[in-house]
Amino acid sequence: MADDRRGTTVTLCRDPGRFAALREEWDTLHRRCAAATPFQSHAWLHSWWLSYGANGLLRVVLAAAAGG
Repeated sequence: MADDRRGTTVTLCRDPGRFAALREEWDTLHRRCAAATPFQSHAWLHSWWLSYGANGLLRVVLAAAAGG
């Protein structure tokens, strides 16, 4: 969606299938963060979305450093 001059790419994920496919990458990042909580895990967020999300309303902002 946007690309700033410091090399960070920001995109908006609106597709539930794409959100589901982020599991492995999300879990790796989650494990690396000492301050992460269970409520930030992909398993929790994805299961919440499947239980309570409404079609067409998914919004996950993804930010990635250049090369990452």
